Amino acid sequence: MRLLVIARSSLRELPESDTLDIDALVVALLFPFLPGIEIVNATVGTYLLIGLILSLVSRIMKPILFLLAGRLVIWNIAVWLLVLNLIIFLFTAWRAPSEWMIDGVLWVIIDAMLVSLAMTVTDAVLGFNRPNVDPDNQRQMIWRLIERLPSTQRSRLIENLRIQQLYDTFYQYGLEIALANTGIRPLRERASRWLTGRANALDQMTMPQKARLMLEQLGPMYVKVGQIVSSQGVILPDEWRVELDKLQSTVPPFPYDDVRQIIVAELGAPPEQLFATRQKR
Repeated sequence: MRLLVIARSSLRELPESDTLDIDALVVALLFPFLPGIEIVNATVGTYLLIGLILSLVSRIMKPILFLLAGRLVIWNIAVWLLVLNLIIFLFTAWRAPSEWMIDGVLWVIIDAMLVSLAMTVTDAVLGFNRPNVDPDNQRQMIWRLIERLPSTQRSRLIENLRIQQLYDTFYQYGLEIALANTGIRPLRERASRWLTGRANALDQMTMPQKARLMLEQLGPMYVKVGQIVSSQGVILPDEWRVELDKLQSTVPPFPYDDVRQIIVAELGAPPEQLFATRQKR
């Protein structure tokens, strides 16, 4: 149960009903045209319910997979995504209140990938996976939850959680930067305002500002890379040089909860215990 709570909390934010509704609608529109699968006595409501179940299960199972097998997921991401999408698809077929007629396993694999691709593209185009500009409060809650686990599980989960955070940050900011100068950007911004009810701080940021913010959220090692690049500012455009120069003096402090968990993972005890006494000279 604790693993489930941590996995759900490790999402940038828990799925909102509007996002799930959009995914459910996308699946409902796509499902009647999937090859090799037929739903017996299906109605519009049947397809909408299948879409809702599938999108909800997907949003819960993916962070759990990262949390339990983070490094393996990154090294074999294509295989893991294929297996995960297949599991999600079969689970939906099992739980959905309808009878599925399937022509073969190959069609299940193909259809699972098509549905997953449609949901991913929709989230990317509509901006449902935009980065969180201030993720510190969310991360502190996750570290506190992990600290309650037995020490035998803690180190592995910390490593996997860090891998998930890196993957999410690279993916979300990568999309944000890659689509910044395309016609999709206005659509993402409008959809984001509609979903949250307010403008996103990213809307007013330039590409160099987003890149600098990404490095800050990735952590000290990536900030150091940005500092090294900024030291060669003569070869950079002015706006990039100005932003990367900020990594030299205005970087937010590394969260203490993150430091504490690293110490616990590496040394086997919290700093309060390790440094409880001071050796006299």
